[in-house]
Amino acid sequence: MLFPFLYTYIPHFSTCCASSCHLLPPLFDSLPCGNISSKGGEYVNNELTKDMDKLICTLYKNYLIRVKSGESKTNAAYFGNSDEITEKYLPDWHPEDTAQVCWDLYSDGYLICSRGDDIANTVTLTKDALYYMESRFKNGLKEVIDFITKFVP
Repeated sequence: MLFPFLYTYIPHFSTCCASSCHLLPPLFDSLPCGNISSKGGEYVNNELTKDMDKLICTLYKNYLIRVKSGESKTNAAYFGNSDEITEKYLPDWHPEDTAQVCWDLYSDGYLICSRGDDIANTVTLTKDALYYMESRFKNGLKEVIDFITKFVP
């Protein structure tokens, strides 16, 4: 590298792929690798584990139901803490697993969470998560429900 001080390491993207695409000149540090998309200036990693996918789809489904029933989009995007999510939406999951998956989705830009009591608190879908889910499920609630039923054993 001719001028190493001109290059920046972007730690947020350090786990998205094994390439060296994250060592970019400062002028180009807004160009992530192909595993990440952007909407609204935040970068979202589109590679999800099955648990991450199940949780984000479950939250999005309930967001759509709540909006359809007249709740504001802001309120509908809020889901309380990870223990409440386990109790209301994923009773077959262990609460610690739900909390961990919430933090994984937080790391990838899909959720806003705050720390406390060994759980994820104030779990809220981000605008980037909503954009990603809207793009993914163009037919809305029915398509999300059909997809989620694939997770049922």
